[in-house]
Amino acid sequence: MTQDFEILSEVPLIPTTEPSSTEVTQHAKVDFSVAPVITWRDDGDYFAVSTLENGVGRFRVWHRSCVFSSVSEVVPGQGIHLSWRPLGDIIASSQVAQNKTSVIFFERNGLRHREFHVRDDSDIVNISWNAASDVLSLILKLKDTGKYVVQLWYRGNYHWYLKYELQYDQEVVGVIWGKELQYELHVIQKEGIYHHYSFWWDCDVSLGDHADNLSTVAVIDGSSLQLTPFAKFVVPPPMAAAKIDVAPHKVQQVDFSASSEIVVSTSNGDIHFFSQPTAIFGKAPECIGVLKNDLDGIDFRFLRNISYVSNTMLLAVLYESGSDFLVQIDFEFPTEKGGNVSAQYFISETGLPEIVKLVQNKNTEHVFMQTGDGDVYQVPLTPGGSPSWLSTVYTRFPTKCTRMNVITMNDQETVVGLDQRSKLYLNENLVSTECNSFGLHSEFFAYTTLTHQMRFMSLNRSVQDNVQILKEKRKYDNTLRDLEQGSAIVVITPKGSKTVLQMPRGNLETIDPLALSLSITNRFLSEHKYADAFAIMRRGRINLNLLYDHSPKNWKSHIHEFVTQINNQEYLNIFINDLQDEDFTKAEYFDPWAQAQAQAGQQGPGGAPMTATSSLLQTELPFLAEVSAKQETTKSNIICDALYSYLEKDGVKKTNYLSLLTCLVKYNPPKVEEALTLVQQLKAQETALAESALKYLIFLVDVNKLFNIALGMYDFSLVLMVAAKSQKDPKEYLPFLAELQAMKPEYQKYKINMHLEKFDKALEFLAQAGDEYFPTCLELIENKNLWNTALIVFKDKKQLNEVREKYADLLEEQHNHVSAALLYSQCGQVEKAISAYQVCGHWKKALYLAQSIGLPNEEIKKIARDLAEGLITNYGLNEAAVIFEQYLDSPSEAVETLLSGGNFEEALRLIHKYGLQSMIEKDLIPALTEVARDQLARITTKHKQFVEKYNRLLTVRYEKLIAERDNLANEEWKDIDSASMYSYESRQSRRSNATWTTNSTRGSSATKSRRNKKKLSGRKGNPFEQEYLITELTNAIPSKRWQEEVKELLRTLIFFNKYEEARNLQTSFSNFLAVVQSGLPLINTPKVLSPEEEETEMLKARARHESPYHPELIHATTTSLHNIEAFNWKSDLL
Repeated sequence: MTQDFEILSEVPLIPTTEPSSTEVTQHAKVDFSVAPVITWRDDGDYFAVSTLENGVGRFRVWHRSCVFSSVSEVVPGQGIHLSWRPLGDIIASSQVAQNKTSVIFFERNGLRHREFHVRDDSDIVNISWNAASDVLSLILKLKDTGKYVVQLWYRGNYHWYLKYELQYDQEVVGVIWGKELQYELHVIQKEGIYHHYSFWWDCDVSLGDHADNLSTVAVIDGSSLQLTPFAKFVVPPPMAAAKIDVAPHKVQQVDFSASSEIVVSTSNGDIHFFSQPTAIFGKAPECIGVLKNDLDGIDFRFLRNISYVSNTMLLAVLYESGSDFLVQIDFEFPTEKGGNVSAQYFISETGLPEIVKLVQNKNTEHVFMQTGDGDVYQVPLTPGGSPSWLSTVYTRFPTKCTRMNVITMNDQETVVGLDQRSKLYLNENLVSTECNSFGLHSEFFAYTTLTHQMRFMSLNRSVQDNVQILKEKRKYDNTLRDLEQGSAIVVITPKGSKTVLQMPRGNLETIDPLALSLSITNRFLSEHKYADAFAIMRRGRINLNLLYDHSPKNWKSHIHEFVTQINNQEYLNIFINDLQDEDFTKAEYFDPWAQAQAQAGQQGPGGAPMTATSSLLQTELPFLAEVSAKQETTKSNIICDALYSYLEKDGVKKTNYLSLLTCLVKYNPPKVEEALTLVQQLKAQETALAESALKYLIFLVDVNKLFNIALGMYDFSLVLMVAAKSQKDPKEYLPFLAELQAMKPEYQKYKINMHLEKFDKALEFLAQAGDEYFPTCLELIENKNLWNTALIVFKDKKQLNEVREKYADLLEEQHNHVSAALLYSQCGQVEKAISAYQVCGHWKKALYLAQSIGLPNEEIKKIARDLAEGLITNYGLNEAAVIFEQYLDSPSEAVETLLSGGNFEEALRLIHKYGLQSMIEKDLIPALTEVARDQLARITTKHKQFVEKYNRLLTVRYEKLIAERDNLANEEWKDIDSASMYSYESRQSRRSNATWTTNSTRGSSATKSRRNKKKLSGRKGNPFEQEYLITELTNAIPSKRWQEEVKELLRTLIFFNKYEEARNLQTSFSNFLAVVQSGLPLINTPKVLSPEEEETEMLKARARHESPYHPELIHATTTSLHNIEAFNWKSDLL
């Protein structure tokens, strides 16, 4: 039927035949005195109809178009009640069999699918699911009393928990769950009485940082309260470490005191008090006393939010006359355990429309209350008086938060709220919009998200600081931990790292988040509890470098405690082998919450960089004073130094020899020779110990490398010992060793080092073997290029000059004339040294050597003229002028040389010094005029070229814009890099983008070389034309040296009254610099603007006929890459 009650389709309630069954069902006796029950699947596609047939309930599933789908199997004792779970997976019904009342479940195809038993002797009146599909409500009629109860059941880990029971004296005819608010329940009684309830989930956990807190979690299940102290045990539900039984009544509410005592409210209104949970598995807490529901004027059954605020006081909320009131119960325990508790109650004078939650900070014992509009008030505890709340709002949540707690953050009490839309608030601050649970730790506040992550906030920082830290992106983020889908926090042990999560199915998972493990580790390290820290790090797989990186200064000053606490050679070896030369507190284990308080020479987590010097080591650790000054002070070497020196103080022993070997091998570079020496020492003490040490050393170092190092120590007994542990064939190495032992000691060492390819050492020992081996030495030097080593080896030998001369000849062939000249001069070959200096232009040394050996003046002058002519060829005009003046006594040639180089000031000085005034009109003035003319021509040419290339660059970029606009939707042009490429492509046959890519990546090295040459080409249409133009324009920027030349030229022109020439030169150069300066923004912009922006600017500039280098065409925020170097070159007289 439609909403207007128009019939869409009509079929018989009992179909003629049923699929999957050959029986004909016309003979089924349907009892229509009992009205059929209809239930719809939540999506509206299917519905089920339950009827009473032959005294047994049975249902059939129909499509919404009244097409029959399936029928349930026959179940003896099945009732007519029916409810389809909104998720659509199962259908709930009832059964009475063998004097047991059960709720049974079916799949859509009618097959049976599990059940659970109702624990009371009762009849089921109604079954109904809530909108979230996680709570099943039952209306029961108790057989013994005839009363009605509404029970709320929840399934977790395949177990059905009875979570709450509502009792009524009159008949209950129906319950309805809210659609928008999934845990809103409406109960209707026969007399027309209507009850409205709001439920929400909460996790009852003992909180507080006190030592007796075992992080106990309480789980309500009907008449029993299941308790598990997760600090000691992790017991998967539905099991528990201990149980409290209050049968025949049901547990309704539970709370923990600040010292972890338990208060339990039952369905009959009695309030039970229990002692702290114990760490003994299976031992339940003892009952301290029971507060009976017999006080006049109040019924404890209607109390909610019962809070155990002190050892003598309870706070609760009572709904009465349309308002919520605070109720304070002052009580006194009996002298005997389990007796009746005496109490008196006080009700607040004023009520509120709604009190949502009462919570207590278990550390400060302050109580806070939230109202229906999100306001949070502090409730002072006043024994013996009516409860009240402070008039000032402590904080305000934007929405009503059904989960609430109080933490101390940055020394300020902060109220945590989580609403039903997954919004998490800390006071009025919105922290997350996807939170599904949160938990408290002694140092952190943690919450999980719907995106399956756990986030951490430090209690030592403000809310705003924490929110900012969570927003930051880091490579290593210890504020975040990925979780399994749907995970929710159950409990976090206060001073530990154990975090218990519950999966959607109900099973538990225990993790140790890195943030908590690091916090505990850092605390242990600050307290120098290295064994405890080491255990935490191994369990949490934290890199052991943190043992040192946490505070290098503290580690070095407490190395005795470190070694004695670890007290395990294997653990020390693991620590040493894990060492890396990086600070893990700045990378993987960076603490984003740490205060930056690092001081010089001190380092904390995330603090200043680690520095270490030998003087610091000697100051802090006197036994490290013998550390080699040449040893690199990397972190690994510093730690190995410290450990080795400390362990070695008591000598090499069975308890430390493996750690000593590990320290030596871990050095950078490894000290393998010293490690083998240590093995020799052990062999002298105990052969078995030495064998064990060598076996361990072979594990750390390749055995072939060990063999070679032992051979390089020239100890044949050690070589044989290592070889015996290797896979080498004795037939190979024994003859080789025998041959070596038959040689002279020096020649033997030469052969060994040649075998090990240590040619420097081989040359050293061969030189010591005798003069008869000198030809072999020369051959080795030449073959292995050991000339520098040879100069040191033969330093005190008569063959030194011969070595120098041969090395110099080689350098001459390699055109290294300076070094060759030095060697020639050292070995007495002065003529060759002078010749080498002449070739390389070192005229001062060449002339000095020529004079030092007493060559005739004619020879010296000849050498000097050759040097001067060579300098002129290589543009060393000023130096050539010095030679003409001082060595050739030809000042006129010196002046001519200076004039050709434009050094007019020095030329004038020589003219007046030697009385050559006639050269002013004859040589200087013409040269000055010619230089000024050449300089002006150079400036004009550069100016013209700059403008041309600049205009072309604008055109290329403009064409690129047009190409991008016209081909925006064409994939063929998406990878084109420049507009010039578009111009080039437009004259070619069209080719696909894939073909272009293939051709551009398939080229050989020769093709790449040709492509690089094309980049230097300025041909129009070249794909690299834009790059070429930018390079050319950059090279055209005047250098400081050019400006200095113009400045000196201007001064000289003015000195000789050439004002007109000077003025023209200054004006031209000034204009050129202005053009270059205005063009720099375009040169420094490697890429153009967006097509729309730059096209607009280009067209505007062209329409105004403005200068092609107009700055509007360039991005305003461009950072200059090239600039004209500032230099004051202008003359103030022009």
